[in-house]
Amino acid sequence: MLLSLALAVVTACGTVATAPALPAPVIARIQIVGIADNSAEPIGRSIQLSVKAYDASGAPLAGPAPSSVAWSTSDSTIARVDAGGVLLDMQYGSVEIYARVTSGASVLVDSARVLFVNIDPV
Repeated sequence: MLLSLALAVVTACGTVATAPALPAPVIARIQIVGIADNSAEPIGRSIQLSVKAYDASGAPLAGPAPSSVAWSTSDSTIARVDAGGVLLDMQYGSVEIYARVTSGASVLVDSARVLFVNIDPV
């Protein structure tokens, strides 16, 4: 009898209500990870970079997906970053590394200055 009553209620209403989906969190700030700003790095190695995302209150968020980060440098003759976030140094000098992420209508950018130097083993 109880099962019949429940079926009658669902049938009479036609649909079952579901909770509304929560909006995705909005990325308010990004930070390059893998290299410190104003660091001196030895030439001749690659460095894996990534991006951390934060909301407006500074709380960390998941993502962004590595494929959604656009990497660039201020001087590709000194260093370049491939699509996967690998920093490849080419020669000695100072260069700015940029990460760009689009979040909704916003474009977020972070940068880190790197000096590639020759470090002689002692």
